[in-house]
Amino acid sequence: MLTEASSYSYESVFKISYELFIFDQNTGDTLSKKGENFGEVMDEMGFRSMIDLKTFKDPLNGYLVKNTCMFSVKILQHVFIQTPIECVRPMELVSHEYSWKIENFSKMDNKTCHYKKFTAGDYLWSLRIFQGKDQNVALYMHYHGSIHDPSVGKVSVEFTLSIVDQIDGNHNQMTYNGVLKSDGYGRGNDHISLKYFNDPAQGFIVNETCIIEAKIIVHALVE
Repeated sequence: MLTEASSYSYESVFKISYELFIFDQNTGDTLSKKGENFGEVMDEMGFRSMIDLKTFKDPLNGYLVKNTCMFSVKILQHVFIQTPIECVRPMELVSHEYSWKIENFSKMDNKTCHYKKFTAGDYLWSLRIFQGKDQNVALYMHYHGSIHDPSVGKVSVEFTLSIVDQIDGNHNQMTYNGVLKSDGYGRGNDHISLKYFNDPAQGFIVNETCIIEAKIIVHALVE
């Protein structure tokens, strides 16, 4: 698969089935988990909770021995998905920063997706935060189209989402660079454990307030 990847563009989409392994160096056994994802060339994929950190670090389990661990992957199947050709229309660069201060955070319903809409240039966006799978916190950005031109359904965009560390400034960040479709799937992450997020020492919640920041650059329209 790796030798063939160079023949495809970075926008090529694949359906990939795989199996990841963590080796038990004490017994020679393996912990494995199968997955299937759609992704583009250079995309990352895997599991955000394949094994909990405490179990992984326990030397009796053999996954981490003398500060060394062993992983492997087996590609079970990869299929190229034909996608329509898209054209990029240049435009004046749009750069915008937005901050969402969420107060009384602990009183919010953790079973509900909480969101905030805002504009960047002539485009409507929303930030969404909710409790994801496996007791993780999920933060996503969604694009909702142009305010003045309904035909602008896709944009080429780069953005950074931050959950602000209000104590030390060590913000939890993720960056996306690609194409977003109006009212389609958003982009973000859900890899922050709920326990870590709620830990007062991390500074994500201070005086019942959580701060989310978004930095957006819209590069072009996609047709």
